[in-house]
Amino acid sequence: MNLKNYFAGAAAAFYAATMEFAHTVKRTLALDWHEIRHEKLITDFETEMRAICGFVGLDWTAGMGDFAHRVQSREHATPSTAQLSRGLVSSGTAQWRNYESHLSPAMPMLQPWIQQFGSGEST
Repeated sequence: MNLKNYFAGAAAAFYAATMEFAHTVKRTLALDWHEIRHEKLITDFETEMRAICGFVGLDWTAGMGDFAHRVQSREHATPSTAQLSRGLVSSGTAQWRNYESHLSPAMPMLQPWIQQFGSGEST
């Protein structure tokens, strides 16, 4: 048994089951639901954040987009300081393609979600 294929398959099965559960809950329980795409958040942060704030009942403030600047002025660094200080970047949106050959055994299980949500490319 190839452990890489086994773990890729197990992770894909868990992801597919989790997504199917969320889809079922959304459809049957009529919960308030607000979906956002990571790519859209990166390309249109203010619009997406205004929608999120409206959904959860918060007021939008322009300072919400200043996290990269604020983190640079922190006295104490955290493990995520370097990443946060870059702000929102699109370079990570299609990084899964670097592992596409490893994911190939799991792709049939992931295909419905890839089709529903897109390929992960920037929009």
